[in-house]
Amino acid sequence: MAGNRINSRSGNDFDRIMCGVHGSWKSHPRAYFNRLKLHPFVRIENSLREILTGAGAKPAAGQVLVERPRRPEMGDIASPAALRLAGQAGCKPLELARQLADQLVGLPEVAAAEPVAPGFVNIELTGAALAEPAALALADRQRFGRPAAAGGSVLLEYVSSNPTGPLHVGHGRAAAYGDSVARILKHAGWQVATEYYLNDRGRQVDILAASLWLRIMELRGHFAGPMPAGCYAGEYLREVAAGVDAVGSERGDGQMIDVTNLPAAADAAALEVVHRVRQRLGDRQLAELAELAVGRICAGMKQELARFRVGFDNWFSEKEMIESGKLTPALDKLAAAGATYRKDGALWFAASRHGDEKDRVLVKSDGAATYFASDVAYHLDKYGRGFDRYVNIFGADHHGYVARLRGFIAALGEEPGKLEVPLVQIVALVRAGQRLKITTRGGVFSTLAELVDAVGVDAARLFFVLNRPDAQMEFDLDLAVRESAANPVYYLQYAHARCCSVLARWGGERSSLQLDASALIQPAERSLLVELAWFESTVRSAAAELAPHLVASWLYELARKLHAVYEGEPIIGAPEPQQRARLALIAAAAGALATGLDLLGVAAPNKMERRT
Repeated sequence: MAGNRINSRSGNDFDRIMCGVHGSWKSHPRAYFNRLKLHPFVRIENSLREILTGAGAKPAAGQVLVERPRRPEMGDIASPAALRLAGQAGCKPLELARQLADQLVGLPEVAAAEPVAPGFVNIELTGAALAEPAALALADRQRFGRPAAAGGSVLLEYVSSNPTGPLHVGHGRAAAYGDSVARILKHAGWQVATEYYLNDRGRQVDILAASLWLRIMELRGHFAGPMPAGCYAGEYLREVAAGVDAVGSERGDGQMIDVTNLPAAADAAALEVVHRVRQRLGDRQLAELAELAVGRICAGMKQELARFRVGFDNWFSEKEMIESGKLTPALDKLAAAGATYRKDGALWFAASRHGDEKDRVLVKSDGAATYFASDVAYHLDKYGRGFDRYVNIFGADHHGYVARLRGFIAALGEEPGKLEVPLVQIVALVRAGQRLKITTRGGVFSTLAELVDAVGVDAARLFFVLNRPDAQMEFDLDLAVRESAANPVYYLQYAHARCCSVLARWGGERSSLQLDASALIQPAERSLLVELAWFESTVRSAAAELAPHLVASWLYELARKLHAVYEGEPIIGAPEPQQRARLALIAAAAGALATGLDLLGVAAPNKMERRT
């Protein structure tokens, strides 16, 4: 029937797309046509909300009233609303479920609705309703899965690695996760700003500067190593030293410092080296070395992140923040709130009053501000920018930091509930069943660049977001390059390439295809339509929960169901209208796969290229 067809030539004109399914817009009341601009699941959920309100129940704003059934035979969607809200309606759950089912079957989207004990409603959609999301994937994949309701604004900070060395694989996981979250939030209608907080001052940067000076002395034949414990010993610093011309010979020739008789502890030894280099060069020249080292390492980090398809709207410098005087008003604001005190010559934040295990030093007795003090000023600056939502993606080793972070935000008079802090767990690289060692100061580590060289950007990005970020992961280097269905990135990219191959063999124009749901009668075809329809809900959930792995799971299910269609009834050579309907379904699945993969920063190739 004509009401089941969508022509992909409608482009971005949503009205014309929906007319293809539901007939000429002139034959519909305006209110109903406007309703069609919402996803069919959302329309059903809105109808459930109206029915429940009429029955005396009060569903909470934002409460999810439809969900994916546990088994396909239970329907396309299910509602647990009666089970959860029967008490408010003053009846038994199954009785309320019967009322809901009776009224749902009158909706144009609903083919059948069945009440099921103890209080569920299983719902089957009409072919026209199921065709809508697939048709959008066919006609305009950039809009496919975008919720109608826009989100607010969010400031997303991630990676924020100290600029003391190249990014390692742990930073790569944070980068892939953070960038995927940003992409998903944007697709879900949020205004997203991304930021990298650059710790470009303090103890670690001083150690970096001193380590660089030792490498310069090494190049000039005045230092034979080994690098003192606690200093940065990686090969990358030799490369930085080789490119540094600003340190003249008058600053070093024949005047190497003594690096013997250092403290046994690595941190103490490194700080003693900093002290001796500072005595040799002075504060200004040590600061120049620090600036040179940070600048060159940051340039390398930006290059590697760009290669990894990750970019930031803003690089926020801690050094510039402190030099601009933003620390003092932040500390004054804490003091005005009665949240600080003096002890042993230091300024303390009363963190234990705000959920932390103990109080924390803000300014040491020598007048030096701590990293914690910088974070206070940074987050006051963040909140001053007026975002609705703030996301800090931290490494798992920052777990204990979250309470004190929210504590000083509350003490500053801001809303700590606006801050979300996902934690990204460590990564273990595995090759031939053996774990590889990853360190930074010792110079024995696997960088993000080395990982990308080994497995490619697509495999690296997808593997990093397959699971929840707070789950520890083993990155199997052998699996990541395997050309088989066991390799997730190969499986998903092959699904897209397979679609493109079918369409290429057909040889027609995709814009001529029509999605005719009445011709898609095989169980595998309907299952694929249902999976396509679940994408918008997946995007909303992934944006709300900051969970790219939900998109990855959906992609895997879509690919699995696509392969089932491909292995089922013939596509090319099938009788009309089945051939064109199946080709349209394949083209819609290709668009959906490309959209979902793009949300994870993964390419959707038209054909598979063998790795060399």
